[in-house]
Amino acid sequence: MEMQADMKSAFPEQYGSFERFTNVYSDVVDVPGDNSDPVLHFLKRHRNRVNTIPIIGAILVPSTVFAAIFACMSFSIHYNRPLTTLLCVCTSFVIIVLIGMFTYVSTSKSEASWCPFFFVTLLLAWTLGVVAGDLNFAFNMEPFYNIESLSFYPEVDPLKASGQMLMDAGRMVFTPNSHLDLTKSMGFKKEDVYCVAPVSTPLTSAVNGSHNGSHQGSLQTPKNYDFWAVGMNCCSGNNPDFRCPYFNDAEARGGLRLMEDDQRAFFRLAVQQAEATYKIKAAHPIFLHWLPDPLGAPQANQQHGFQRYVQGVLTFLSAQCFCVAVATLIFAKPPPLLLHEEGDSAEKEPLM
Repeated sequence: MEMQADMKSAFPEQYGSFERFTNVYSDVVDVPGDNSDPVLHFLKRHRNRVNTIPIIGAILVPSTVFAAIFACMSFSIHYNRPLTTLLCVCTSFVIIVLIGMFTYVSTSKSEASWCPFFFVTLLLAWTLGVVAGDLNFAFNMEPFYNIESLSFYPEVDPLKASGQMLMDAGRMVFTPNSHLDLTKSMGFKKEDVYCVAPVSTPLTSAVNGSHNGSHQGSLQTPKNYDFWAVGMNCCSGNNPDFRCPYFNDAEARGGLRLMEDDQRAFFRLAVQQAEATYKIKAAHPIFLHWLPDPLGAPQANQQHGFQRYVQGVLTFLSAQCFCVAVATLIFAKPPPLLLHEEGDSAEKEPLM
């Protein structure tokens, strides 16, 4: 009581009495004897109660659905158990449809309800979770899982090792004196240009005093050129002018296995052209993306995928909070038509 008295004294007079202001925005309706203000009288009688439980549920439930579907579509369960992932996604969709049917049957059109809001936001959360999760999986997590599922081979000597010995290689690092032999590079054009260059070993640690990442001088000739750096649209296709990423980087001496099946056949044709042109042999070619750090590149994909997941969840949660706030204001506001009619009727009633 003392606190209420203090708040009364501190309330500005231009807003009217403290009781009139607080009753308009409180859940407890107390209609005083003075009905001189018909609008205020209507608001006190018809203001919708705002229940905090559905508000909290409207924020947490769709956000949880989005986070769960997003994670299911993004991470290892999608890679290792795709049928289980499909079952989880389809089951959640059926549950959301049942909620929608219940909302349609049970909700009265004349009364504001949280049920339609729940259904719409749940359906939106499911749709965005599936789409965002599939994109995150395709661009970030699947390349990481593909490489992690294969073996890592360090200190591979291109003169001694063969592609048949390393068929399960996902990442490999060659011996320190290994470089790209750009003089035997080749390209095959089919709309895009598929460029290849073999990995070899120089006769000396440097050729003509050069320590760049690739050697144009004398290189030892292996029996089989089975290790090829690849790239797209980074050579002319007619001349040995391979200019794909890190081709001249002195620190680059390893690579990641090419995992795109739709590109492998075209790179194989480029290698066959190189075999015919340079009179070399490539019995079991392995195609690599030439990199200075083949160990760190997959980890970067994984980190990027986790970042995209966290950003997506926080973004959806923020948007959901905003939508719930707007819905709360709409549900708490009396219908304008009813407000007008009640105000007219209150003006006609005699004042007591």
